[in-house]
Amino acid sequence: MIGLGVATASYVGMGFYFCENEVASWRAPMGIPLFAPLAILIAIPYLPESPRFLLLKDKPQEARQIFDRLNHPSSSPEQSSVLNAEFNQMQQQAAYDRLLDGSWKGLFTTKTYRKRIILACILASLNQSTGVFVINNYGTTFYKELGFSASSRQLLQGNRDLLAFLGNFIGSWVVDRVGRKPLLLFSFAGCFLCILLEGIMVGQYADTDNTAGKNAGVAFLYIFLAFYAIGIDVGTYVYLGEMFPNHIRVKGVGLSLASLNVTAAIYLSVTGIALESMGWKFFLIFAVITFVGMIWVAICLPETRLLPLEEIEALFGNTSDTMVFITPGPHAGENESSGGEKGMMEHIER
Repeated sequence: MIGLGVATASYVGMGFYFCENEVASWRAPMGIPLFAPLAILIAIPYLPESPRFLLLKDKPQEARQIFDRLNHPSSSPEQSSVLNAEFNQMQQQAAYDRLLDGSWKGLFTTKTYRKRIILACILASLNQSTGVFVINNYGTTFYKELGFSASSRQLLQGNRDLLAFLGNFIGSWVVDRVGRKPLLLFSFAGCFLCILLEGIMVGQYADTDNTAGKNAGVAFLYIFLAFYAIGIDVGTYVYLGEMFPNHIRVKGVGLSLASLNVTAAIYLSVTGIALESMGWKFFLIFAVITFVGMIWVAICLPETRLLPLEEIEALFGNTSDTMVFITPGPHAGENESSGGEKGMMEHIER
């Protein structure tokens, strides 16, 4: 929906670019977005609270009501048993998590948490090291360098943002089918090839009359965004939301997104100067970092698909803080059979 908002903003800006009324040409694009926060304010009272949050606050009855409303309990005994097991896992894990240190100090002094903070911040920084934010913000500049008119540049930028929305939609549909890691690898590989070829197109044809070369340059920017929107944009946010235990998830995700925005700000602050001094070679920096990022994802990130949030902790070598395993198959570092359940007092004493 962020992608849809960005695309809408681009088309609104493009439409009023041709407005002859100077006041309306800037006031209308500033006023129309006011409807979005109003819609959010109206919708907030109808949004259900997270059952895991309520369990962390020791409100099991409220959590169960929302859990049942979100999962539509079936009359099938087998389905009811699965849902009961899932809620029991969430409840036992939340009871134990309330005893853990969820402070900022604990986030950095606990080894398993510190490891995930490093991994998350690297993934978030790699997200922007593809050059996506630079391309989005300097897109019209690149189109100008390729020789397109002002009106054509507006249309090209709006169409790219619409493509991002469609890519996010596709990525959201496939991420639970193929997994987070394969989707990230697919997108990093695609972005690497596109940004490399884009640099070559700009270097070869930006100052020429070769229309085919310039059109190819635009095409690679579009294909790049399709790869990014389908995999990196979707996969990064899903992975960041899953890789932290419940009691520190907000802090972990917040810190990760802070690193994403800091990385974007650094790239944007130097892009103008870099383009003047380096020209098309600036694209090669993003190509190299994206290629390294692809290798890093393949080696360092475990797959989180099909695991409850309560069991992802074990993927990062911390099975001792997982109360209940309900998914089949072995977990990292686990010696007990899956589906096992640990006694709360026994675990704390140990």
